[in-house]
Parts: sequence; structure tokens; C-alpha cells
Amino acid sequence: MTLEEILAQLEQIESLDTASLEELEAAIVALYQEVRGADDLSEEDVAALEELATARRAVQAQIAANAAGDAEQAERLANLDAEMLGEGEEGDGDGDDAGDDADAGDAGEGGSGDDAGDGGDGDDAGGDDAGDGDDDGDEDDDATDRERELVTAGGTPTLNRAARRRLESMQRRQPRAQREPATFGQDVVVAAAGVPNIRAGARIQNAEQFGAALAAQHEAIGPFQGRPGEPFQKFPVLTVRRDFAADLTIRERDSAERVNEVMDLAVQRHLAAIDQQVATMGDDVVLAAGGPCVAAEPDYRVDFVGSDTRPFSTAFPTVRYPRGRVSFYPPLCFDGSDADTTYAQIGRSITAAEDLAGYTADGAGATVPFKGCVRINCPDPVPCGLDILIKCITIGNWVDRTFPEYVRAWQQLIDVYYARAYEQKHIAQVVAGSTIVTDSGSPFGAALSFTSAILRVIAHTNSARREPNRMWRLQIPSWAIALLKIDLMRYLNATSNGLAGLNVTDAQVIALLRNVGVNVSTYVDESGPTTQSDAQLLAALSTGAVPDLPTSVRAFLYPEGQWVRGTGGELSTGVIRDSSLVQANDFQTFVEEWTSMCQRGCAGDSFVLDAALCPNGVSGGTVVMDCFSESPGS
Repeated sequence: MTLEEILAQLEQIESLDTASLEELEAAIVALYQEVRGADDLSEEDVAALEELATARRAVQAQIAANAAGDAEQAERLANLDAEMLGEGEEGDGDGDDAGDDADAGDAGEGGSGDDAGDGGDGDDAGGDDAGDGDDDGDEDDDATDRERELVTAGGTPTLNRAARRRLESMQRRQPRAQREPATFGQDVVVAAAGVPNIRAGARIQNAEQFGAALAAQHEAIGPFQGRPGEPFQKFPVLTVRRDFAADLTIRERDSAERVNEVMDLAVQRHLAAIDQQVATMGDDVVLAAGGPCVAAEPDYRVDFVGSDTRPFSTAFPTVRYPRGRVSFYPPLCFDGSDADTTYAQIGRSITAAEDLAGYTADGAGATVPFKGCVRINCPDPVPCGLDILIKCITIGNWVDRTFPEYVRAWQQLIDVYYARAYEQKHIAQVVAGSTIVTDSGSPFGAALSFTSAILRVIAHTNSARREPNRMWRLQIPSWAIALLKIDLMRYLNATSNGLAGLNVTDAQVIALLRNVGVNVSTYVDESGPTTQSDAQLLAALSTGAVPDLPTSVRAFLYPEGQWVRGTGGELSTGVIRDSSLVQANDFQTFVEEWTSMCQRGCAGDSFVLDAALCPNGVSGGTVVMDCFSESPGS
């Protein structure tokens, strides 16, 4: 018998009878001798020997338990027979059974009573009567005992040997009661790491070994002075570990197939244990009906959906204004329209003939005007004041104490509403300080039409400022990425004859816009409606057909640094508990924040682009455009 087979039988040890247990014990001893006889033992061999020793102890304990249970039941039945049936014979002569009768299955000194003679103290070893009296054979005893009757000593009913044998015979013929299903593992006590002279993980078999481990750890620790505030410290001595059978153990070196086999076997064993428990219930089991009789257990988790991000505002440089207001001087920006007026004298050309004619104030006659200069005067400062945004929440003490999960979810939701108000304030300020331009679209798809409009806005402005190398910022609604993806998917699907059109990613759309020469960011709150009357915050869906995306997009387009986000910091009072709130059993949290958008760039260089877009996937190769009869932006 192999170790795996032995361990498998140990899983059912409580259902084995004494004969099967003795056979199992013999197999354990034989396998131990076989493994121990090897010349060179590995660590796995030593572990196997330990498992065999543990297995034998478990078998011996079960044999003793079976014997004790059988003897106890036999004695109870004998006492019942003596009381109820009155059968048995009277003890004879000097060897009455009224003394201290030793049970046949007890290992130890026999009782002081003597059977059929004047015997002294006999040893009942394994049930054989070893007294000094004459016991010539079971037949004579049986013939005599059949005539005896039950007698009592001290009011305690006892059995003669014949009655005891009859009951033991009945017990052997009766089927053993079905026991509880075996567990999948066995709890064992092992030594903890760091115990002197004991290997970590070694099994502790008895109280003597436990005492030795405890004494060794105590001696190793010696006088111990705890740290300040920690006068005591725990030093582990023992730990409880559950050992599983080899066929239910997954090892690091096992293959995937082996792991699956172990898991399948564990499931089978579990189902078999359930079936065994159900079988012990019998056929007359009555199951309750009528639904649950208790209230459903509440799940106090509160899910939350929403985001308190501020993508529009965080795209701008942040400048701290600790005093809440600031004034700055406007930038000096080139404007070609001023070349013939304010700056007309800059770079003025005078010929030799004009100089010979002379100069007058008004340039009358043949003279020319005096040479002019541009005067630099002090500029007027531009103010920028910060506004205050507040967030105040009143919370009941009972609600916060009894349902904190709900309160935290509410606080998160309020943070989302606060972020929305924060974003829309800044969006409104940028819209107010920008020039609104429109593009009515073109025969082309959304991607080509949109990028074309962006390029034209940048080209016109850079040319007017005589600055072709500025980096620009483009901010679009987050859903516009989906609109451009749909357009590109339709275009690629029509031109590639395959699935390439379905592989367009958000990153590819962002890269397409960046190639135009802009930094791209998105926003998620309302900025419209557009000039074409389209809202930029999409509505939630209802029953019916899925609506199309808006046919126009509001984009913000400006040179980097055109706008800055001013901040004066945040005031947070934390938890407020004043007298009026305490009277109502409430408390509050309060936060206010100073913020505003300040335009530091050239006036007229910030644009709101309302572009009409159609995601039809049409490209320049499929539409011929007459540039002289139709303008792309018309």
C-alpha cells in the first residue's frame, strides 16, 4: 500500500471498523520499514516518515475510540436487559460478579472479584480471564451461567459474563451507525520558527513536547524589557497547520494537468461528502417551505458614478494671486492695420529730392512733412479679479453615524456638481473674451473639414501677427473624439477593403489633430449652444432610436499662454459644530475657493470655433471641389 493510498483511507478513518484499522496499521508499519531501510534518505523521505508516524497514531486513537464506544454501548444494553428483562443467573460460591468487574476490552489490572473459584487479582488482557480461580472452559461456564440470575451489589446492576457476551455478539451483528463525512485535511500542531533545538514546522505530538518547546523558547528569551509603551511582546512557540492528503495537495512543481486533476478530485470529494450527509438524514426529512422568515440582509455599500475632474481648467497655466486681485499690463502685439497710421513714421523713406525741397509742418508745396517719431507712453493696467466658489454641506449626526457609506457617496456626488460649476464658470469667461468664428462645413468628412478649419484660423492669425511659429491649444468636447473616429472609420472602410476602418483609436484621432500643429485637450461640460444651435453636453438616452451626434462642434482655439487660471487658494473650515447646529443634531463642512480666468495674450487671438461637421467619411479623392465658385467655409 502506497503513502497516497494510506492517506486516502485516513480521510475515512471514522467509518472503518477495528479489523480494517488493524490492517491499515500493519500497512503503515510495513511502509515505514521499507522507507526507513533506504541508505540515503531525502528531505521528502523524512517528511513521509513523519506522515506515517502521524497516521499510525491516528489509527491507534481510532481503534481505542471504537473499543471504548463498543464497551460503553454493550454495558448500557446489559444494564437495560438486567433492569427490563430480569435474565441471567446468580453468581456462585466465592466468585460472585458483585465485585469490581473489569471490562473485557480494558487494558490494565483486572477487578478484585473472582469468577468461578477463589481467584485473586487477575489481569484481563484482551478479554481473557487470568484469575487464579478455575476456568476450565467456556462450555462449563456457559452451562453454569445459564442458571444464574442477576444480582446487585450496592444497588448497582451488573451483568454476568454470559449476558455480556450475548450483548457483545448482538453489537457485532448490528450495522455501525453512519458517521460524519471525513474532512479534507487534518489539523496538526507544529513548532513555530525560532524555537531553539526544534526545526520550524516539526510536529508537536504530545504535551511533553509542547512543554519542552515552551521551556526552550522561555530560556532563549531570558529577562525581557519591553519598549516604552509596549511592556509585552509575543514570541510564537506553536502554530496550527492543516495537512491535506497527497492527492489533494498542489505542489509548486506540479503541471497544469496535475493541478486540474487535484481540483476536480476536491470537487468530487466535496460533493460526495454532501451526498453522505444527505443520506444520513433518511427519507422522512421534512423541509420547511413558505419563503424566508427573516428580513433580507442589507448591503450598505453605495455605488457612485461621476467624475470630479476639471479638464478644461487644468489645461491652462495656473498663477497664484494671494491677494485676490491682480493688474497687469497688456502685451504689445503687432497689427498690420496700424502700419499706415500709428506706426507710419517707422521705416519712412525720404528721397534726396524730397530732402532738397525742404521740410514744413504740413508739407505744403514742394516741401515734405517733418520727420516724425512714435512716442512711447505709459500704458493703462488691466485688472483681473478673482471670484469665490463655495461648497457647504449640512449632515445629520445620526445619518453620519449610522450610514457613513451613504454620506461619503453624497459628498463625492457634491464634489462632481462643484467641479461642473467650476468648469462652466471658466468656460463662460473664455467664451466672453474670445472671438466667435464659424465654419459651415464642406463636402468632405468631419476629419478633413475640421482640420481644414483649424488650419485656416491659425494661418490667418499668425499672418496678421507676423508670427508663424506660435504653438496653439485646441480644446474640444470629449464626445467629438467619437465623431471624428466614426468619420475616419467610414473613410478607411471605403478605401481599404478590409477591417482597418474598425481599428481607429482615440490616440490616432489625437495624433491627427496634433499634426495640425496644436496641443489637444478635451472638456466635458456645456459650452454652447453653438452658432448652429447644438448643445455641447449630450442628453441621456431614453427609449427609442439612438440619436446621432450633434452636427456642429464648439472648439476653443488660442495660442498657448493666451489665458491663465488665477487662483487665490482655498479656505476649508473642516467640520463646523456651532450651537445652532448642535441643537439640531447636525454638523457642516464648508469650503470656498478663489478663482478666475485672466487673458494675458493679444486681444483678438482667442477664438471660439463653431464648426459644422458631418462624419460621412468623404475624402478629397471622391469629391471635386471648385475653389473659384464655392468657398470651403461658406
